[in-house]
Amino acid sequence: MKALWKTLFGDRYTVAVVLLALALNYALLRSPWAYVVTYSFPALLMAGIVWMAWRQGD
Repeated sequence: MKALWKTLFGDRYTVAVVLLALALNYALLRSPWAYVVTYSFPALLMAGIVWMAWRQGD
């Protein structure tokens, strides 16, 4: 069962990056800067991917 969860969701850092990106973009959607979400979501996900790749190198 652990392998299934790992395949579906990855590790806790992957889930954290996705949840953080969603939370920040949800907050932006409720603000006057809602138009920024179209640019910030891919940028936040790419920053999370870079962070996870950099973290894996340790």
